[in-house]
Amino acid sequence: MRINKLKIKNYRLLRDFELNLEDNLSLLVGKNNTGKTSLLSLFEKFLINAHFEFEDINVELQKRISKDFEREDIEEGYLEGIELKIYIEYDREDNLANLSKFMLNLDPEENLVVLQFNYKINSQDISNIKQEMEVTSNKDVIKYLKKYHRDHFKRYVRALEASNEDNYVAVEERECVRKLLRIQTISANRGIASSGSSRMAKNQRLSGLSSNYYKKIEDISKNPDIQELRNSLSQADEKFTTAYKGIFSDLVEKIRKFGGIQEGESAIQIISSLSGVDILENNTSVIYDHDGYKLPENYNGLGYMNLIAMIFEIAIKLKNFEESPPSDICLLFIEEPEVHTHPQMQRVFIKNIKELLNVENFFLQTIMSTHSSHIASESNFDDIKYLLRESKSVVRAKDLKQLKEAYENDQYEFLKKYLTLTRAELFFADKVILIEGDTERIILPTMIEKIDLESGGIDKAHLSSQNISIVEVGAHAHVFEKLVAFLNIKGLVITDLDAVNAEGACPVREGVRTSNASLKHFFSQDKLEYFLDLSLEKRICKPKMSSSEPEDSSSKLLIAYQSKESGGDYCPRSFEDAFIDINVDFIKANLKRFNSLKNKDYFNEANREAHELAECIKKKTDFAIDIIYCSNAEYGNWNIPHYIREGLLWLRGADE
Repeated sequence: MRINKLKIKNYRLLRDFELNLEDNLSLLVGKNNTGKTSLLSLFEKFLINAHFEFEDINVELQKRISKDFEREDIEEGYLEGIELKIYIEYDREDNLANLSKFMLNLDPEENLVVLQFNYKINSQDISNIKQEMEVTSNKDVIKYLKKYHRDHFKRYVRALEASNEDNYVAVEERECVRKLLRIQTISANRGIASSGSSRMAKNQRLSGLSSNYYKKIEDISKNPDIQELRNSLSQADEKFTTAYKGIFSDLVEKIRKFGGIQEGESAIQIISSLSGVDILENNTSVIYDHDGYKLPENYNGLGYMNLIAMIFEIAIKLKNFEESPPSDICLLFIEEPEVHTHPQMQRVFIKNIKELLNVENFFLQTIMSTHSSHIASESNFDDIKYLLRESKSVVRAKDLKQLKEAYENDQYEFLKKYLTLTRAELFFADKVILIEGDTERIILPTMIEKIDLESGGIDKAHLSSQNISIVEVGAHAHVFEKLVAFLNIKGLVITDLDAVNAEGACPVREGVRTSNASLKHFFSQDKLEYFLDLSLEKRICKPKMSSSEPEDSSSKLLIAYQSKESGGDYCPRSFEDAFIDINVDFIKANLKRFNSLKNKDYFNEANREAHELAECIKKKTDFAIDIIYCSNAEYGNWNIPHYIREGLLWLRGADE
């Protein structure tokens, strides 16, 4: 028995949201404000009965409610609210005792049960709302509901027939749901601090977590150490009681006199009553042993404190699930486990988390959210769910394994390895630049900074302030087209014209074809003449997951390659060729410092073309470093090749 799918309507950004769950771990990745925290909070509000706020209602639904209340026939209409549907899959081996209460179809082929949770206006209460609005002289239903929504919005729980969701039965007893499904949550705010521990509440410190863990195992564990602790506490009680008798004897005598207690009558006594929980809560500290010196918990880094706290909390939550009898399905939410931890610790955590969550006494599914590319890169590719914000009020979830259906097998395996090994930050980027290799990787950040410095106080956001991922793809930029479409982001491909003729590589003026695989893929041809005067608009591609799906207006790729500089008639074939063409004076002025060059005398010969001078470069990466080394403070002593400048300015612009 497992949850295989969630559907959510009208909750914050989750207006019409669907999420498929894996059997064990589902990892939610995506940019900020894509609903990861909202998903956790919605479960808490429906299953733990936390309060809803009116602002939890999606803004589009608020607009519809406002319009619906203007209708005269609203009493006969239907007002939507917040909705959560949980799709539970079962098979013949499962114990259906708890699930049977929600089964509406006994067809042997049917193996789904749907639980529906709603928070919406009682349809019979609409006339009362209108009357109360008149009494309070409030003509704006949204303003009224913000103040009084808890008086009119009600919670409903139903079981639906999966094959016919119009067929349902109301669920009156919350205990029935709890026997079937229980959740536990570990939020990103784990109350850990590295200083000021004396002011920190006990239950927020690691020692407080140790006492919470003890509470869970004290009555159910047969650990002999617990019995030994109890025996020790009993012996301590006797010793403390004897000591208390002398310490408090004077006080007890005064109480006896003031209370008029006579000899032989009942008198108060002060005795010791220790418990394991009291010891852990009030008399225990978690310390660190450093070269034989014992240091308090707050002397260690936030990363270790967070990691230890999280492991404590996971252990406590698992013990909560074990409480007899455990629910049929246990769902654990872990929010942002990477808080305060460095990359290596994040990798170690995600590698070991499945083992930590491997339980035998109950069925556990875990949903984990993260902003860490390191956690994403070490995760099982098929576990990852990408949350995409399609508009201001809509978020959609995609399974990464959908890419397997879009790619040929060898390309999919390449992409899978590449993303998990080096470039998982793409899952958190707003835009991407696909480059060929090390030269562009070294020089591109400098070019971005140069453009930002030149733009000064321009209204558009600087490139360096945008969430842009730069990815080296070699000659495989075309392999990433479907991924860019999947991520629904804006991208720039910076590649080379790579002119060739029958004899091989050659200057552009002698070329017949391009040997560039990406250009041939994106434009479906290789004739060099076609590319020479292609406008920017004609170099914008609309990447798609498959040829049958409609073009995605939000996802765009600009293909940038060498072109003639303004006012010139020379067209380069590579980055080095293009840079030298417009910066030969800069190189001449710093010739002695360009250690990446050989045959430096060529630069003083007037008849040398840029492609010939480019052959003087001993190592391309060294040439890129020399450019940065010889730059002035604002990089104003050299120019960016036109094709790169044009591409970066296009990428900087706001999405249409």
